[in-house]
Amino acid sequence: MEWKSSLGCLLVWLSFASSADIPTVSSISELKALDYGKCFPQHGLMLLHWLSSIVTIDHNDVVQFKPKVFDPVSSYPFTPYANDNHFLPDLTPTTAYYTVGNLLKGSAGRFPPYVTQDFYNAYNYPTRNRDRIVIRVDSWYNPGRIDRVYVALESSDQRYLTYSPYSPALISARLLRQIASLRNPFGMRNSSVAELYPTFNQSIAIADSMFSEPGLASFLTMAGYDVNGRHGVSVQMWSCSNSPALCKTRSVSMALKTAKDGNARVSWSGLPNSIQKMHTNVALYKNVESNNPIFEVKVNGRLTGTADTTIKLDPGLQLRLLREEVGNTVIWKGPELDDAKGKIPVRIGAMDVSLQLFTSAGYASARLYIRKSVENWKDSLYNSWVAFYARPSDSNNDYLGGQWQWAIYFEKKPSDEFENCDIYEYVSGTAISPDVQIRFFENNDGDDGFRTESWGS
Repeated sequence: MEWKSSLGCLLVWLSFASSADIPTVSSISELKALDYGKCFPQHGLMLLHWLSSIVTIDHNDVVQFKPKVFDPVSSYPFTPYANDNHFLPDLTPTTAYYTVGNLLKGSAGRFPPYVTQDFYNAYNYPTRNRDRIVIRVDSWYNPGRIDRVYVALESSDQRYLTYSPYSPALISARLLRQIASLRNPFGMRNSSVAELYPTFNQSIAIADSMFSEPGLASFLTMAGYDVNGRHGVSVQMWSCSNSPALCKTRSVSMALKTAKDGNARVSWSGLPNSIQKMHTNVALYKNVESNNPIFEVKVNGRLTGTADTTIKLDPGLQLRLLREEVGNTVIWKGPELDDAKGKIPVRIGAMDVSLQLFTSAGYASARLYIRKSVENWKDSLYNSWVAFYARPSDSNNDYLGGQWQWAIYFEKKPSDEFENCDIYEYVSGTAISPDVQIRFFENNDGDDGFRTESWGS
């Protein structure tokens, strides 16, 4: 079921201006004047909020990634941006552009649900996937610094970035700091509070009923997001009145977990109270394009619940909430299952190689990202191997029986997204389970290797 948006969200797509015209946005009040991510189903402001959560900003306005949120080898969760049309200023020898926000290339699972939920629930909206962030990373520093952050829109043909009615906008470190500070508003100085909290009006209360991420409701309200229009969408989606008790959607979650046998476990929680008046099912689909469920479980008024399936955990699986009394109409769509659960690859020492745990048809699998600039990598990694472990506490010698492979025997896979890397994969015979972990060893000695996080429940 699709929903009508407010007239205030119509966008006019114009050609970009020259890089000399790029304005700098230094505060939330200035961001409010920018036509970027302002209404359902746009996700630009959510992207900015997410970006502010994964960086640190020191007193000199130096912006860097927090640990374990960015892989310098593959650029995961970002993708390289070539700037072929010179939309942004030209690069220096030590800098590179990366972009984030395209949710159509299987990358949606790398973001928290608050960034992607409207993307999944607004299938026919042309504006649901055009918001972008572009960062410029300077690798001269160790670790690399983010010395530019831009917001932009992708043009309708999805080949170039554009922005309407301005050129791309440069986001200052000061603005990122303001957004991040909203997670802990009582820790801010009084002057900052006065600037960021001119009023606590009804819009913040409405936004808070829809978004649970700390600081997000306040940020969206102060940045000029169409909170009332988005609430109207929620009321229509969940067939509830304007009563907050019936239509509180801030905790809605539908997620796929794994049992020890590699099968999918369906989980839902935080459904609004209006569901108790309906006959609804949680249904599992093979992918976002599928029209026929492969598993269903009756909700029976339960706002929280789980159910085990016999479906192997595989990327692309999606949960949907169906309403029986109106022909199994889709009320809500959850995120696609990301094959790596959005976990950042682990860099192997100083080498331009990274390791990632992922699932394939319910089996624990290993992926290597190897920079194309690495010459004769098979010679360098000739004695390197990857092993699978039942739990993180296992010693290096206690890998699962027979579940290991030499790095040089991983299978090369095509990739249009990670153009700076070659990707190699190995699928084990071990079922993916919450505690499974993989480790990379550089030689035959079995000395302490590089470890991924366990898969998780």
